[in-house]
Amino acid sequence: MTETDRPDLYHCFIQMNHRCHAVLEPLLADHRAFAAVAGANRRKDLLRELDVDMRRMALSPLEAIAYPLRQIGLPEAAGIAYVLDGSRLGARFIHRDFMARDLAREWPDISTAYLEAAAIADGFREQMVDLSATIVSTRHRARALAAASAAFTLFETAIAVLPSASRQGIVAS
Repeated sequence: MTETDRPDLYHCFIQMNHRCHAVLEPLLADHRAFAAVAGANRRKDLLRELDVDMRRMALSPLEAIAYPLRQIGLPEAAGIAYVLDGSRLGARFIHRDFMARDLAREWPDISTAYLEAAAIADGFREQMVDLSATIVSTRHRARALAAASAAFTLFETAIAVLPSASRQGIVAS
């Protein structure tokens, strides 16, 4: 994504993440059981930063995508958090590459609020340790896995609505 001479692929990356975070973060925002175990203040929602990037770069939101699960218990919240935090980890690597290549200078019209926020340490490891200690039954682990799989599918669906050239670059990133 950072080796191209134009920021189009980065724009698509931000649009994809914006769409998925807009669907998934609200599922965790008011989840009391998740906050009690994972720590309400340790998890950083990134939707606000993605909103900033979308607005600053005048990007249009992708079409709405629904998350298929309706009942979100603690196991499902853990699965969703795992996917969102994995995405955040990927954004950290992209941020490092952006900084190393000084792409903000090369692409002066981009906004990197999401990448900058994702680069901040957030206690993901500790959160996963705490959640893993409470989700021990085979049934609960299966529910967490199903929720994570549905969240991954959401990201794949968002990629699928992007133009085909952009879709290729994001999948490879």
